[in-house]
Amino acid sequence: DIANSTVICGKAVYQEPFSVALFLGHNKPEDIRAWRKLVQRKFNLSNVSPTSAGVISRYDRNCVKSLKVAAWKRTEGSALRHMTNMAQVKNLVADYTDIPLIVLNSHSKMLPKDQISVFRSFDILISTHGAQLTNMVFGRENAAYIEVVAVPNDWFIRNGRSFAKAYIHSVGHLPANNPNLTKKMESCLSTAEECDRVTKWQFRQTDLIVNISILKRDLEDALAVLC
Repeated sequence: DIANSTVICGKAVYQEPFSVALFLGHNKPEDIRAWRKLVQRKFNLSNVSPTSAGVISRYDRNCVKSLKVAAWKRTEGSALRHMTNMAQVKNLVADYTDIPLIVLNSHSKMLPKDQISVFRSFDILISTHGAQLTNMVFGRENAAYIEVVAVPNDWFIRNGRSFAKAYIHSVGHLPANNPNLTKKMESCLSTAEECDRVTKWQFRQTDLIVNISILKRDLEDALAVLC
């Protein structure tokens, strides 16, 4: 409620570089609880999972079959970072759930509430690296995220560990149509010192061919956490 809110005015506002991606209030539990209550009250949202009433303590195949798994497909931005073999990803998900893989996106013309609703419509999200993952701060606390990348990065995993039931860094997926970048993967995976800043940026920007074996392992880890 605006009437009960504190309004701060200033001529200039500063923030640490990239701080929103890495931390929200240093991810203190009390800050996260307060943030969730504010979002839920403001947008009249429920924190119940879209398909399961909550998390159960053992691996339950019936639970797994009812989970909603989504994949993110960017439609805006400097780099779309698509998963080029989406059909194989769909087939993998179909091996576990009765609900077909849902392909999601949002765009700048959507209302904030609609964008938030999109990010609360799944149990597991499979996504390449991108600013869309910042929206996990609006997501359900019992959701799981799988960030599909070629080489490791820590941009979202710190928030992910605080705001999600599970945040899995799925590493080792191949750059699409970029053989020169693919040649650099081994050195970047073996030691971070051999992977310069520009090369790391190129890995974040590229489309990816999802390694289905790697994704299968990471998807099963996410399913085990939720069921």
